[in-house]
Amino acid sequence: VQRIPRYKLLLESYLKRLPNDSPDKPDTEKALLNISEAADRANNRMKELQEFERIMEVQRSLAENLSLIVPGRVFLKEGFLNKCSRRGFDRRKFFLFNDIMLYCSSTAAGFKIKRKMPLAGLKIEVPQVADIPHCFSVISRQEKSFMVSASSQEERDDWFKTISSALKQLDKKLHSLRRRSSLLLTTSEIGIQAPVWLPDKSASMCMECGKVFTALRRRHHCRGCGRILCSDCSKNKAFLKFLNREDRVCNSCFSKLTGTVLIEETDSGASTSVKDIKAHTEGAQKIGYLHVKRMKGGWIRQWFQLKDSILYSFKAHEDVKALSTTPLLGYTVERVSQGTMKDKDFVMKVSHKSEAQSFFLEAESDDECSQWVELLKSASQLLSTSES
Repeated sequence: VQRIPRYKLLLESYLKRLPNDSPDKPDTEKALLNISEAADRANNRMKELQEFERIMEVQRSLAENLSLIVPGRVFLKEGFLNKCSRRGFDRRKFFLFNDIMLYCSSTAAGFKIKRKMPLAGLKIEVPQVADIPHCFSVISRQEKSFMVSASSQEERDDWFKTISSALKQLDKKLHSLRRRSSLLLTTSEIGIQAPVWLPDKSASMCMECGKVFTALRRRHHCRGCGRILCSDCSKNKAFLKFLNREDRVCNSCFSKLTGTVLIEETDSGASTSVKDIKAHTEGAQKIGYLHVKRMKGGWIRQWFQLKDSILYSFKAHEDVKALSTTPLLGYTVERVSQGTMKDKDFVMKVSHKSEAQSFFLEAESDDECSQWVELLKSASQLLSTSES
């Protein structure tokens, strides 16, 4: 990776010394353009690696087993602030990302998360009159609001500026998503046109809250959009013009059809060990069904998604939470020779220094296997190159 900028400097120096009528000049300019693009890609990958390692540092500092690796998540700031409570002030460690903010208490095992706050719907204010020095208020629509105090005016202003910038960037992103969503709703005509129901097998969990379906937690289809949901997320009824009567709809369709904003309730039965990411997300490099074999167990068919150097596995292709996440930096990927594994021709091995974390993947065709191997190698090769 370090050689690429050197090649660029050498080509730039060589191009300056070439006469304008030199026959080598066109080829040199083309080579310089190619190496400049490669340097930009390498720099972007290095930034991704550094960002990934920084988030992993935060994750390792936590006392509990919580995965912070989410596509698009960026670490912004950390530090200690004094949180105001009824008993006085509690010294808390704050971690700020571009989508969430954590505040934690210190324990012998690491930082214990007291609250995980989404930035969506968050506001911050500096009180006009306050007895507490260097303070600002954190106001949330979903979580508990509170006041914090910094050790100095400069530190308070720096926190306020960083959080304000993150809120502005998130608001722009959400505004863009809302515009696209409103266009989608206009064309789909929820409540006016009968939806196409998704097959039961296409989702192993509720597409609204992510709770896994079981023998007791049955599947229900929304009559408005056709998605598959649990009973808690489809217990409301709304009038549907194409049926000319009220019928069962999901919470999202209920809000859109009636204008009623439902208050989301937390459910202690929802799993926190899986990733809150849909099986189809924008910007994924590759998606599809593969058979997977871990070091222990047999072959299982699962849906996989590769995005931002992370391989996600799902039970079904319409799921809204992943079964597992594998950050590929540090792994090696190779094609397994045909005939090595009995009755398996299109197999690749994803290897880790810890053999227990290694696993095999089987594609349905030779071309599909080659595509997966190439993309998985690309997602993992930066770290290998920098280590060599």
